Amino acid sequence: MLNVYTDIPKIVMGVNESLPWHPCIFVSQQERDNAASFMASLPKGYNVLLEAEAYSANAVLSDEQIALLKKTIEDKKGPCNIILASKRPTKLDYIHSLGSMPIRLMICYYNLCELFIGMNSGVSCITCSWDASDATKRIIFHQAKHNSTFYIARSKEHFVGSFAELLVACSEI
Repeated sequence: MLNVYTDIPKIVMGVNESLPWHPCIFVSQQERDNAASFMASLPKGYNVLLEAEAYSANAVLSDEQIALLKKTIEDKKGPCNIILASKRPTKLDYIHSLGSMPIRLMICYYNLCELFIGMNSGVSCITCSWDASDATKRIIFHQAKHNSTFYIARSKEHFVGSFAELLVACSEI
């Protein structure tokens, strides 16, 4: 009997149900070094990797919501860098975009950030890989916990279902 959608790969691959399951992503040392150089070029601050949209249309953050998230985080942590892991255009000049990066490379940036805010789309899945840092805090914004990355995340994941809950979670980090 399936408890969550993460049981499906275990059944398909013939993996014992009691074993953990996470995606496996391969990146080169050069790709890791490129990410480290990019992150080192940012102003000093609290680094937030933001998956600002889900192509499955589960959640999309507007520029106004992103600005409010940034203010909420800065009220608690001081200056922060918002690193956008989505291809969506933005008019916010303080956004550092990774939109042209292949999705598998997002793990390199995730591991160098203090916080990840995901929309339970592709980047959220990539950041659940075996290579993911346990030190990066995770907040997942999605309407349904049972079909989210909550069950495959390697680190403790804070799950929120509304933008108001997302703001509260960011104020408590």
